[in-house]
Amino acid sequence: TVPGHFATKNMLRGHHMKAARLKKLDRQATALVFRLSGIPTAETKRRVTLRVPLLRKARRVDVDAYWLSGLDALVCCGALVDDGPKWCEIRPTEWLRGPRRQTEVILEDLEG
Repeated sequence: TVPGHFATKNMLRGHHMKAARLKKLDRQATALVFRLSGIPTAETKRRVTLRVPLLRKARRVDVDAYWLSGLDALVCCGALVDDGPKWCEIRPTEWLRGPRRQTEVILEDLEG
């Protein structure tokens, strides 16, 4: 579980330095959680599911809103070999209602 939400594709629009800063924060938070979790570095294809709790007043969000920065962060820390279809199967985002801003990342190893 990564604290907060990954930067959405709408947040990454605009000034390139702001987008770079947001993506860096996502990479750092994901890398810390990944290292502390004890999950081994990816060597095979993995299935990825995101569970994102939305706050009560949150508006509807695009289904792919959190994937861009999230996948980059997972590749950077070694949780995924690559975010292409050869190494990564993306499951639909699961939207939950919850009191905290956090993103649960579920990784499942797939055979060759």
